[in-house]
Amino acid sequence: MTMFDTLTSRYVLKCTLKSEAGLHIGTGISSPTTDAPFIRQAGSVFLPGSSLRGALRSTVERMTKTLAPGKNLCALFSDSAKGCMTASTSEEQEAALKAGTLHFCEFCQFFGSTGIASRLKISDALQTSAAPKEPVRRDGVGIDRDTETASDGIKYDFEVLERLVEFSFTIQLENATSTDFALLYLMLKEMEFGFEVGGKRSRGLGRLRLEKYEVSFFDNSADPVYGLRQFLEAGQLKTMTPGDFEAGILKPKFTAYFVEEAA
Repeated sequence: MTMFDTLTSRYVLKCTLKSEAGLHIGTGISSPTTDAPFIRQAGSVFLPGSSLRGALRSTVERMTKTLAPGKNLCALFSDSAKGCMTASTSEEQEAALKAGTLHFCEFCQFFGSTGIASRLKISDALQTSAAPKEPVRRDGVGIDRDTETASDGIKYDFEVLERLVEFSFTIQLENATSTDFALLYLMLKEMEFGFEVGGKRSRGLGRLRLEKYEVSFFDNSADPVYGLRQFLEAGQLKTMTPGDFEAGILKPKFTAYFVEEAA
């Protein structure tokens, strides 16, 4: 299992998302102006990295279990996760680590879990426009399931950020393994197709799509080598085109993990 006692590689993807539908990511607390305000940071709406991460993890887990049903991978809170972590306390984890019996599945190593930090980091997504859009207020009503009509006295409102808004955020992957690259490939393909995040998705809200991304990195195992020393001496990461990144690194790892092992 790859740990964090060394730093062998870092890949940074600067991504641009565009909303294909309205978005609602609420605070869970009403405000004086609306029952369900959009979450804000320093007065501006944003998409929390935790929301993006949660939606993407769920999708990648489902896709992996479909493509490779025989692999010993868990979803953290499912019944199959019981064997993922063999220690429940910090003392037991330290003892299991020394004994070589501490186990986390590849999902938990990639996305993180309650017992191990993730190798993948996803930042908050901020609007890229010089004049950021503000949410609008929409109305909703409670429905009587017997009469299928609006219930009396159950009206509410919530804030929605309208469609066609661009956001920028960063994905960072450190100490990447072959499996991490395979899972990242799945994640990027799903983002390019489109994925959903936030609340009110049954009303058609929440769809986002990856418009573009830029790649920069250092990697001690890359050939030719551009490792940690070269990064520190140059003071910057080395750039790579998304096409070269996918064709040269991601897709071969995906093929090896999902296709060749399944054969």
